[in-house]
Amino acid sequence: MTGEDNSPRNAPATPRHGLFISYRRDDARGASGRLYDWLRIAFGREKVFRDVASIGPGKWRQRIDQALADSIVCLPVIGPRWCDSHNGPRLAQDGDMVRHELLTALADQDLTLIPTLVEGAAVPPQNKLPAELHALLEWNAFPLSEQGWDDDIRRLLAAVTECSGQPVAGDVDTLLIRVREAEARMRQLEQEKHLQADQLHALTETITALTRQMAENPASQRADLARALADLARVTQRRPRRNSRKCWTNTVPPPRTPPTSPWAKRRIRHSQRCRRHLGRSGIPGWAGRRSNTNW
Repeated sequence: MTGEDNSPRNAPATPRHGLFISYRRDDARGASGRLYDWLRIAFGREKVFRDVASIGPGKWRQRIDQALADSIVCLPVIGPRWCDSHNGPRLAQDGDMVRHELLTALADQDLTLIPTLVEGAAVPPQNKLPAELHALLEWNAFPLSEQGWDDDIRRLLAAVTECSGQPVAGDVDTLLIRVREAEARMRQLEQEKHLQADQLHALTETITALTRQMAENPASQRADLARALADLARVTQRRPRRNSRKCWTNTVPPPRTPPTSPWAKRRIRHSQRCRRHLGRSGIPGWAGRRSNTNW
């Protein structure tokens, strides 16, 4: 008897579209979070897995194995403490989560690994890795630097697209430009010292929050968030006004030059006499007050 075999073992495989971020929490948590946001912006928030935000309830090994089985690209994030004297020996321990993620990913023939170097880290030497993780060094690593973040993240997104076949969202370049402009203005203000340290921190947190909202909200709301970033860069370009006392808090006032005209000197002497008279008259608030001009 002939016919098609409809048994489950011959059923077509489920397409894999996920992107898995592997990182160590005490090594590069901030950099992995930033990468997590931009991967969601570029490819969709439902396609990116990062254990803190995506693991949910249940046994962590089962959740990670399922996430890797649904993924087509795994991005191990390697920072300066990923393989140091404290974390290096953990890679040889069976209960280590990062070790389990890497061994599972390396054993999957359909999974592409893109090691991502952050915070100035380099590829770890072979003698610092256990033998079963030496295969990780066969994959090309992509650096993400703070100075060249825009170009680096574009190259990484292009590599993910090449491996997964998923296109990058069309507004990613515009959003990168908006974030870069706002961050550049923050650095300029910090150098000019026109803002307090807590104000600079608040504005930097605002940029991070807007980036996070772009990753979490629907694509239809990105235009409004991009305008908010552009407005933030424009608003912070306003310079302090001379007629506002608060604006001179962190700036040095211009030096005062002695008057040269007889009329100006006569007016100053008259003002000093008035102040002395008011001080002797016992009017509240004027007792003991002196003029700050001694010309």
